[in-house]
Amino acid sequence: MLDTDKTLSAVMSWKGYWRLGFVLALVTGYFVFMDVRFWGWNLSCWDWMFYTGAATFMVAIAIAIGAVDKLEKAIEKLRTNNTLILSEAELAALVGSMEAIGKRWRWYSGFGVFFLVMFSWLWAYWKAIELQPGGWDGFVEQFKTGGAGMNTYLATVTIVILVMAVCGFFAGTFLGAVAGHGAFAGVLANSDVKLRIRADHFDGAVGLKPIGDLYLFQAFLTAIPLVWFSAWWLIIPYYSDLICPHVDASNWAWPLVAMWLVTLIFTFQGFIKPMLQLRKRVLKEQMRLEQEDVPAIKQMIESLQAMSQEEGLIEAKRVALHQEIDAAAQYLWSIEGMSAWPMDATTRRRYFSVNALVTVAPPAIELLARYGGRDGAAAGIWGLMRRAGSLFN
Repeated sequence: MLDTDKTLSAVMSWKGYWRLGFVLALVTGYFVFMDVRFWGWNLSCWDWMFYTGAATFMVAIAIAIGAVDKLEKAIEKLRTNNTLILSEAELAALVGSMEAIGKRWRWYSGFGVFFLVMFSWLWAYWKAIELQPGGWDGFVEQFKTGGAGMNTYLATVTIVILVMAVCGFFAGTFLGAVAGHGAFAGVLANSDVKLRIRADHFDGAVGLKPIGDLYLFQAFLTAIPLVWFSAWWLIIPYYSDLICPHVDASNWAWPLVAMWLVTLIFTFQGFIKPMLQLRKRVLKEQMRLEQEDVPAIKQMIESLQAMSQEEGLIEAKRVALHQEIDAAAQYLWSIEGMSAWPMDATTRRRYFSVNALVTVAPPAIELLARYGGRDGAAAGIWGLMRRAGSLFN
């Protein structure tokens, strides 16, 4: 019987990462061998889509492994800043529910991405054969006359596709883990969870900044594969002109779109949807404050101001009253300006900018290239790069 807990732990560990890296290195060596065989040292015609994809894949997983404890740290910060009020038993129940959610996400996404990658590679090889001179008829004829050499080629292709599908399982597992962490905001959105939403909290995010920081990190993490998908999707139409005139990469256009869309679905389900759910709870608390606390505070300020203007009042008492008025006014100001998002202004700007860069920008640039010409596409790409750079200013 398969022990799912041990299997997931083996996958999501540094030992599993280095084993995967070894397998991927062997596949990369095979691709290098084939590129040298066909193109010699004409590097521009090598399979840079695979090489950059493998590097992107390993970098993203390394970052994910190094941050497996970020959810625990976010929970700890919420407790220490007096926002999340839980007993030890309630905390254990919350962590247990999150682990169950994360486990489901990891398995579903692992196998989902496994089949997605496998069918993407099959599609790409299928279309590549169609694009060859003679198409499928020529390939069948070559298969009949190829003998053992053709059989070896097909066996090698099968092994490569299976290995890449296994890598897809790894990628899906980590993507699922990140999405499972993202569901934490959806758990906090439940009114049964004891959450203190304070308009005047020192973190500038009603006490929920640790969640915003967690989501910003995850947005950057998921942006890594999304940027790769988007970049190659935009490059493919111009691949022959810009990179290698002997290579037509159009067979990868639709697989890239499919993988990009699937990653976006994970992004929405894992981050955007629970964030919106938590925002509803913040807005509900904001409405309660405006309806109940604001009128009472205004009445209290008027009462204190009237008391401070009484004749014969000693100066020390008048100063104390003004201090109370200032504190009440400051709290009133914080209610009127409280954030409806569990993020401070800087984190919010970066979070939405990152998501916009990998969701809205690629299809927008594609439309510019299609209907506005290459100059429009170039302007869009440069604008995108400038916007990315501004995230860190």
